Parts: sequence; C-alpha cells; structure tokens
Amino acid sequence: MTTQTIKTFQPKDFQEAARIFVLPLIAFVVFLGLWSYSAARIETSLGQVPGPVAVWGQAANLVEEHRAERQKEAAFFERQEKRNKKNWQRTRMPACAYGPIPASQPFLTRSLPVC
Repeated sequence: MTTQTIKTFQPKDFQEAARIFVLPLIAFVVFLGLWSYSAARIETSLGQVPGPVAVWGQAANLVEEHRAERQKEAAFFERQEKRNKKNWQRTRMPACAYGPIPASQPFLTRSLPVC
C-alpha cells in the first residue's frame, strides 16, 4: 500500500510563485504607467498618441462591431437560404432533365434537358 503525502508550501515555493506571477504583473503595470505618461506628452501631426484607456475603449468597440457584423452575416445567410429554397421550388426543372446524357451527343448540347 502506498501512502500519499500532502505537500505544504515552503518559503521557497512562495518565492517561486512570486517570480512566476507577481514580477510579470508588476512589469505589465509599469509598462501601462509609462505608456500612459508618455502618450499624454507626445503630439504628432495626426494628433495625440492614444493612451491605454483610449486603446481599451476602442478595442471594446471593435469587439462589439465584430459581434454585430456576425449577427448581420447570420441573418443574411438565413434570408439567402430561404430565398434559394423558394426559388428552387419555383424554377425546378422536370425530372427527365436529370437523366443520363448519351456520350454521342455534342458537347454544347449535353447541358440541355434530355426529354
């Protein structure tokens, strides 16, 4: 019979967790702070450089536009499917059009119905 031991966190485990999770988080926060600070002071011929808050807002708008376009696309394909089904039933060719086409028939007339 094997026994399982429960591992407890040791101080070195906390140091490893800090190295893996906390340091990158601090670096990201510092990056955002530097971006915000420098964006407020840079003026170009096209206007001011957007900061993190403006970029986040535009990213949210872009996601909303994407979702709206996906809904429009789905509605379009649904309408198109209904239209195609309706037109197919109305303009259906006679059953004899799907019969075998003899190879002796000239190429240009092979697509014509064989009745």
